[in-house]
Amino acid sequence: MDRLKKKYGLTRSDLIRKFLLEEKGPLIVNLKEFLEGISELAAEQGRVNNNINQLAKHANQSLRPNQTNPLLFARFNELMGKYLEYQRLMNGCFKKIYRSIAS
Repeated sequence: MDRLKKKYGLTRSDLIRKFLLEEKGPLIVNLKEFLEGISELAAEQGRVNNNINQLAKHANQSLRPNQTNPLLFARFNELMGKYLEYQRLMNGCFKKIYRSIAS
């Protein structure tokens, strides 16, 4: 805070107010950590997608609908719905990040 206070020539309370109230106020981001976090998130997303594809392949090759508990399919559909909603929200966050970086 003290470094930013000197850098922007503001008092501590003005600096806090600027961060809280102004949309285009100074933004503190450790870019290296941020990009590493985004990279880890994208890698995890890829692993999840791969696992879903493997489950679908396994189900298509070995499971017979009349021999499988219908609750298994219902639970899978429920979890897939949650996953797709989380993915949609995450993609929305990525779009906002990209737009703020580009502007």
